[in-house]
Amino acid sequence: MICTTGHGRAIPGQYLVEAFHKQIAAVQTIHPGIEIKLRWMPGHAGIPGNEQAVEEAKGVAKGQLNERRRLPMVCRGEMPCIRSAAQQGHRKMVNNKAKKWFKHSPRCQRLQGIDPSMPSLRFRRDTQGLEHWKASLLVQLRTRHVPLQVHLCRIRKVESPACPKCNMVDKMVSYYLTTCMAFTIQRGHMKRHLRRATKSVSTLLTNPKALPCLLKYIHDPGRFCRSIDDS
Repeated sequence: MICTTGHGRAIPGQYLVEAFHKQIAAVQTIHPGIEIKLRWMPGHAGIPGNEQAVEEAKGVAKGQLNERRRLPMVCRGEMPCIRSAAQQGHRKMVNNKAKKWFKHSPRCQRLQGIDPSMPSLRFRRDTQGLEHWKASLLVQLRTRHVPLQVHLCRIRKVESPACPKCNMVDKMVSYYLTTCMAFTIQRGHMKRHLRRATKSVSTLLTNPKALPCLLKYIHDPGRFCRSIDDS
């Protein structure tokens, strides 16, 4: 604390340092030539005044405010807001709003079934550095808004929900990734690297280590080549 009084850099509680400088200037104006010394005292060393100050600070932190008349003048008015605290509070408010909005989204249950951590920064961290079309395709697979027959039929882009590769009515993402016989060879290549994880849709869509194999599985037969080209 003593070192902070000697420079003007912005620090937490800067207003207290500025108030200290003003008090020093006021004293020097009234008493020209006065010598002021600052002494450091170790905390919790049995010094009565220091121990009392610690107890008072603890009481204020717990909401046990002192009488206003006993506070220093600089502390009697409205306390200024610290920028870092304001930013942290704003970030917390935004995150809470995002979580509330996400819970009311019709895709909440689908996404949390795949990735229970949603909404979080995990997806952004795991897809950092990916090409746009790869991250976009992963989002489509997670939300089931992907150009598979059932979805295309639902939005009236095709007449039949049957898979054009195996002629079976696919059950969206899980069927395409783990069951469809038309991609047995590609699934075999993926299984050599991921083993049992090949059967877990959640692992395929959330584990960063599985992502290269998943994208290769999708890219090799060109299943979504049209949607990739469009993006």
